[in-house]
Amino acid sequence: MTDNDVLLSNADVSGIFAGDGAALFDIYNRYVQANYLNVPDGLPSLEAAVQVIQDENGDLSVSQWVAQIQNILWETCTYQKDNLESVPDGSNVIEDFFGRQRKGYCTHFASAGVMMLRMAGIPCQICDRVCHLAGMISKPDSASDGYMADVTGYRGHAWVEVYNASQGIWVPVDMTPADSVQTSNYPP
Repeated sequence: MTDNDVLLSNADVSGIFAGDGAALFDIYNRYVQANYLNVPDGLPSLEAAVQVIQDENGDLSVSQWVAQIQNILWETCTYQKDNLESVPDGSNVIEDFFGRQRKGYCTHFASAGVMMLRMAGIPCQICDRVCHLAGMISKPDSASDGYMADVTGYRGHAWVEVYNASQGIWVPVDMTPADSVQTSNYPP
């Protein structure tokens, strides 16, 4: 069992909260359920893929859903950062990535993963951050009383965070094929 399997398990720790803590835990879980399962219309290829997973596997745990969706994305889509085709006017970018182009970068993989997990009833969100690496800070910035950083497009990444309601935690999951991220985000 991997670390993520443990984090995504249904081990119930809500009993550690007492009094107001238990009430806040319950309120937050209801908030997450109400706000992190939304899926827009117009994603038929993603809906079909989720239905195939459901039909072939029946009831799955959260970690099994994550693994199935990762496998579909990794096996059917190619990591490509440059020279992507334009998305036709009126088309959904996520649907275009998964349903037509089958190529994109971390934001595409994470967005498709979030939508598919939500379709499976699993609350999740996309995270998009810039990696802070030593040596990026170039000089003091007197205007902000801080520092100015030299950040290139190679220093960003997007991933998924899956909510575990029984533990009240967000678990990071990378939907982008690992070898693609390594070679494209850290060029020689």
